[in-house]
Amino acid sequence: MANINGKGAKGKATRLHSLFVRQRANYICEHCGRKSHPRDPKTGKIVKTEETGQIQCAHIISRHMVATRTDEMNAFALCSKCHWHFGKWPIEFAEFVYSKIGKDEYDRLSEKAKAGKGVKVDWDAEVARLEIMVANQQQQK
Repeated sequence: MANINGKGAKGKATRLHSLFVRQRANYICEHCGRKSHPRDPKTGKIVKTEETGQIQCAHIISRHMVATRTDEMNAFALCSKCHWHFGKWPIEFAEFVYSKIGKDEYDRLSEKAKAGKGVKVDWDAEVARLEIMVANQQQQK
């Protein structure tokens, strides 16, 4: 199966961004409040229940736009059900986005994405930036 995050430093930056977004929300869906599947302490295996779900990093502006791919404001932590739902109902997702970050922040992300077309990203530097952010976030908890 292909690596959906990308290879090399770009893939590592994408994985760190996803971790940051999910940690920031304490592995709780920012839409419905569903918590991440817990792990069995003895086996380490995921224990699925009706009240839990897989918490995913859901981008506002597509990951294909490299300038905003790992912008910490460009994603929410959503359970797989809400992520799927918003993928099918984009106007509801837009309303959710505006309610969470506001139009001004959305406009900033949109302009950043458009201005970044054709710009080469230093993915190694982005990995270093995100590693610091993840570490700082872990220390604060």
